[in-house]
Amino acid sequence: MKLRALFDKVANRLSSPSPKELAAIWAWCEGRAEPLDAYGESLDPALWAEAAAFTRKLEERGRSLDIEGFGGGAAYGLLYFLVRLRKPAVALETGVAAGWSSEAILAAMAANGGGVLWSSDLPYMRGGREPGVLVSPEHRDRWRLFKQGDKDNLPAILSESGPVEFFHYDSDKSVAGRDWAWRQVRPHLAPDAVVVWDDVQDNWHFRDRMEGRVFRFQRKFVGLVDPTGARS
Repeated sequence: MKLRALFDKVANRLSSPSPKELAAIWAWCEGRAEPLDAYGESLDPALWAEAAAFTRKLEERGRSLDIEGFGGGAAYGLLYFLVRLRKPAVALETGVAAGWSSEAILAAMAANGGGVLWSSDLPYMRGGREPGVLVSPEHRDRWRLFKQGDKDNLPAILSESGPVEFFHYDSDKSVAGRDWAWRQVRPHLAPDAVVVWDDVQDNWHFRDRMEGRVFRFQRKFVGLVDPTGARS
């Protein structure tokens, strides 16, 4: 239910780290962060250049639409690159908002010639507006959007989606919220799944529970995980 999702979000925010702890988490992220460009170019320079071109195009689209109030976007260039590189048949994301990540994943799937994206969000958190305004009309046929909050959406999605080959988490940023989602999703991940956590600077979740890379994107950090190396 939407009210349950709202209650959980408020309760989890009350347990946020102190300013001093947040500063320590930020310093840890700074120390671990790798340059995104070096990472992408080391794997596939041509594909990374394609991702950069997509990023510029998406940012232009964002400037042309009314997306005020939706908040910032995920590391959409990285998401596009990873989906193009790994070609997942099934991707799952939590947190849509304006649709930066959704459009990146869907555009990459369109370029790949296949794939379905399952998304979880809460439209009422955006002032009653529908999430995903950045998603292009031509990409919506491969998009499955659920709008009742993660606690309802994830069980429903995972009962239908099949093995998840790409997972992007960008909803409840609390440790409890991340832990709950990970317990739901992890048993449904394909063996070679790619997992991306947004805003890992918000708490110690990524450091304490995951094994992976950290990248800086704009004024935040994202974590990239090989699920076979993540701690339970």
